[in-house]
Amino acid sequence: MEKLKAHLVIEILGRPAEHIKQALFGLLSKLKEEKGINLIDQKVHEPVLAPNSKDLFTTFAEVSVELDSLANYFGIIFAYMPSHIEITNPEKIQMSNYELNELGNILVQRLHHYD
Repeated sequence: MEKLKAHLVIEILGRPAEHIKQALFGLLSKLKEEKGINLIDQKVHEPVLAPNSKDLFTTFAEVSVELDSLANYFGIIFAYMPSHIEITNPEKIQMSNYELNELGNILVQRLHHYD
């Protein structure tokens, strides 16, 4: 399967503002180290006061990645829980039933791990 390109948004809510900014940079550093994931671009936004809050802040990063497989795609979803994720390339994905079975088993293992 050819590599996937995707855009994602990772958000953090908390306090103080400097802490959530450091936490976001920590997540992005961890993402860069993931096998099968190449971080192409990132834009980190400054923390702002959350709506209807006096002391909670929110920040987010817009990230472009290149992924070796759909397993990496679902790995990002489970590990980083982005608020938005979009595959931009390829337009169509073709896979064998072996690859789909392997992906299904990886997802089942993760779900059992959370249970």
